Amino acid sequence: MLKLKFDVFQKKINDDVMNGHFAEIHCMMDIDKFVFIMRARNKWEYYTIMPFDLIMSYAVNDDENPIDTFDMFVINYCSNTTPVEPAEKERLAEVVSQPEDYNEEIAKKLFQKSVLNAGEDVIEEAENYSDFLSKFFTMIEKKVLTSVNNIEVDKSYMKKTFGEFMKDMFNSVNTVAFANQVKKYIKVDLSTGLESAESELDMQIGFTELYDDKLNQLASQQIDGYMINGKKWPGIKGVTKELQADVIRIVQGGINENKGLQDIKTDIQDKFKIFSNWRAETIARTETTNIINQGKLIGYKESGLPGKKVWDSAIDDRTTDICRRLDGQKRDLDEDFIDPETRKAFSAPAAHPNCRSIVVFEVE
Repeated sequence: MLKLKFDVFQKKINDDVMNGHFAEIHCMMDIDKFVFIMRARNKWEYYTIMPFDLIMSYAVNDDENPIDTFDMFVINYCSNTTPVEPAEKERLAEVVSQPEDYNEEIAKKLFQKSVLNAGEDVIEEAENYSDFLSKFFTMIEKKVLTSVNNIEVDKSYMKKTFGEFMKDMFNSVNTVAFANQVKKYIKVDLSTGLESAESELDMQIGFTELYDDKLNQLASQQIDGYMINGKKWPGIKGVTKELQADVIRIVQGGINENKGLQDIKTDIQDKFKIFSNWRAETIARTETTNIINQGKLIGYKESGLPGKKVWDSAIDDRTTDICRRLDGQKRDLDEDFIDPETRKAFSAPAAHPNCRSIVVFEVE
């Protein structure tokens, strides 16, 4: 097992990801340090150590809250790792000695305020894609408010530090790491659809190659956007860019109007509140419905059973007109459902934001 400096260890992970190797990163929390272990693409095992006192030294030197600094390290570097098994700790006994090849400059590089560590910033492990989206946008709000709060709001800040931060926030969704996060949680919802189909048909199907193809397609759509019946869902990139522009306008407007820091923060919070209370939740629900139903549809196809897919709407006082019209419509698995009034076509629900309809299978 070879020892690397912390920044070199992180570069090794990123280099392997760019070459299609997604190593499982193990994390062991000792009494005074973190130990990270990985098996790289070249089959070698590497480890690195980050002492607690080095993390805390940055907080003290930069007048940061030590608890917040420690939490930031855990969020950015430990959230997506696997704990070391108890049996492995004995093998790693020689590793957990105090390193000599670290210095304060390395620690400072870990916590540059303008940098977002894409794909590793979700604060808690999400349960599904809807939960992931919610946590992602909450994370963006927290990062923006922290950036605004930590420095004096003036024109030079707007042009340099804050502008760089917003650029990094936007670029955070353009990385392999972030795409893998999206795929991870889309797979959860696809699997939910698969399990529903298996239960409905009373047979084992499994996550086949067709599911892998759909997973890649859906992940690309969620990040880059796609057209559906003449309307564009802009994807996470588009939504993030929109938020970026809104926040910059709020900060620039606050500076021009000589607003105080707290007023600018309040305006930003109001913008995110409007977004998260409607837009983010609607996106999450709608896209999750779509993904789960796509998972069911693939399950029907992979079963090999003869039959038709059926649109099943939840009929109550909240049911939309289009779902009432589509309810009970039957189609071959590769045919679209067609709304008789608008002529809009759907391979499966969702038909509109917050759609609650599902697809079911009718065996012939």
